[in-house]
Amino acid sequence: MTALTLPTVCWAQATPDTASQDKPSQEIVVTAQKRSESLQDVPISINVVSGKALETAGVANITGITKLVPAVRFDNSGPYSQPTIRGVGSALAGPGLSPNVATYIDGFYQANPISNNSDLMDVTSIQVLKGPQGTLFGRNATGGAIVITTEEPSQDFSLKGNFSYGRFNQARAGLLVSGGLSDNLTASLGVNYRHDDGFVTNLLTGNKDSKSDRFTARAKLVFTPTDTTKFTLIGKVEEIDDPSAYSMSAYQGETTGVLFPDTIIATRRGEISNDVPGVNRVHSQFLGLKSEFDLGGVSLTSLTGWRRDRARENYDIDASSAPVLAAFWNQNDDAFTQEFNLNSDPSSKLQWVVGANYFYNKSDNPNFAIATGGSGLIPTFFSRVYTHSLAFFADATYPVLPNLYLTIGGRYSHDYIREAFGTAPSFTEDGATDERDAFKPRGVLRYEFAPRTNVYFSVSQGNKAAVFNANGQDKNVVKPENITAYELGFKTASGSWNFETAGFYYDYKDLQVASFVGTATRVLNAANARIYGFEAHASGALNDHFRIDLGAAYVDGQYRNFEKATRYTYGPTTGVVVSAGDASGNVMQRTPKFSGNAMLTYDTPLADGNLELSGSVTYQSKIYFDFFEDTKQNGYALVDLRAAWTAPSEAWTIAVYGRNITDQTYLSSVLANAVSIAQLYGQPATYGAELQFRF
Repeated sequence: MTALTLPTVCWAQATPDTASQDKPSQEIVVTAQKRSESLQDVPISINVVSGKALETAGVANITGITKLVPAVRFDNSGPYSQPTIRGVGSALAGPGLSPNVATYIDGFYQANPISNNSDLMDVTSIQVLKGPQGTLFGRNATGGAIVITTEEPSQDFSLKGNFSYGRFNQARAGLLVSGGLSDNLTASLGVNYRHDDGFVTNLLTGNKDSKSDRFTARAKLVFTPTDTTKFTLIGKVEEIDDPSAYSMSAYQGETTGVLFPDTIIATRRGEISNDVPGVNRVHSQFLGLKSEFDLGGVSLTSLTGWRRDRARENYDIDASSAPVLAAFWNQNDDAFTQEFNLNSDPSSKLQWVVGANYFYNKSDNPNFAIATGGSGLIPTFFSRVYTHSLAFFADATYPVLPNLYLTIGGRYSHDYIREAFGTAPSFTEDGATDERDAFKPRGVLRYEFAPRTNVYFSVSQGNKAAVFNANGQDKNVVKPENITAYELGFKTASGSWNFETAGFYYDYKDLQVASFVGTATRVLNAANARIYGFEAHASGALNDHFRIDLGAAYVDGQYRNFEKATRYTYGPTTGVVVSAGDASGNVMQRTPKFSGNAMLTYDTPLADGNLELSGSVTYQSKIYFDFFEDTKQNGYALVDLRAAWTAPSEAWTIAVYGRNITDQTYLSSVLANAVSIAQLYGQPATYGAELQFRF
């Protein structure tokens, strides 16, 4: 069973039973095209990760799927989670600035990156759709989509729990209760708490400045008044107090703090020297209603969602003990979504879906302040962005010849954005507006050689909507980024074995890139880029006891005509100096040429119960964190191990685990600004034990 404290990441939605990988002989069913289909029949690169696989890999939140899915990275701009798929990602953070990999939970779009690094509960599958998904998943899906599916409440009463404790006082506790309230009404309630002392000590104070606490409560109510009608109401509350993303030190000691006497400059893993403690406190609320109607073969689905995020942030920008520069701000984010999907009869020769989507977002930093040179807190500016987006889409598949299927789709969208900003001391409001239309099509040919064996060729487009740089007090709109993707893929399955491979080429234009000058974000369009590569994935049972899962990806990404890129250079007598240069021909930031993962699982009866042993290795080659290849992380591998024993009754499981058991030292993020080049280390070796129970 899936532990409720485990997160799951999915590309495309999957049904709870068929997406599960703990029954490898079952067919995997996904809804990447917003209808239920076999994974092998969907002409899209998709990696499906079950809740069981996440549990075995020790994944505790969405960022951990990089252990199981190649060509995927999660970077952070502070606590703002930024996924990258096949080199398509973003470091944008601020009002109205969303990632260009879209995340969905139970069909609801998660627009705010500050809440995308949360713990997930009662997850049945995560599916990762690679490549632009603009036709069906809409705006801001140039890199792909992550679709997370959670467990439905059961009619029979059930109770699940999960408790774990590990190094650095990492403690987790979760509880999920589910059952029927009447013949046509079921409900579930889950709570999850996680505490971590962190591995970072502040050399200036001796304190553990990265202690974190997270609490999540999630309720789901399913009402089925008739055989053809179903309503699912979802509510979620989350409280986060986690400053670990701001526990940054100076990359190779490169900070303007060096110009101040007696400055302490930390550079090693586990040490920082910040004179201003980091703060990241987030309160999130979500309410969603999914309404499903069977209209006599044709089905109608409505998704109505509301989300509210409130955050408080502190950040020592110079990453040293010197009083050079620190920022303090609040972020408020309110979003509303409404989508309608009308699907064809599953038995129809012509399979189609048509739909409409409306998205509203108000995002602001109501009070941004800085402290510089020990002068105290100085109010600086406020910024706000309003977004209205309306879209209509359609997609259809038809067998034009025996075993040859043609898919054609398109999405028309209309976006309106308005920014408002003001500068101290008067805070007189200023700003600008932008309004534009876009149409993004896709076309696919799929040939079925045999049942569960297909080859496909697709051409698809996606776009990331235009944005304003409100934090930069800029009235100039940053144009939409657009991508055209060409992909040739092959999928096959036999028994428990699944194999997929794909080659791809991306023509990527007007990339929206960010740099940081002091406390201001500079957002602009890089002229264009090209990305090409290939990837492969294979999984299956070697025998009755061994199961293997292998994945690998090669990605070559390069900027073209990027003549106004921001560069940060450092000198011991000048500190950090910001300049502009030509980054054309350089490797795209945060894009490893090679990434791969391997997991081996062994299970056998033991003491009338079942023993499961698992080990995984995740590797990525060298990456650059900036446009000019000045900051980098060389290739490294992470090794995890886990042993779990389940009692004969299957009512409880005990496990021990080790993560990064070779204690690999690596950088997970490097962020440059006008006063420092700051780095964030990945977690060192950890170990612990856990207990699960279920009734």
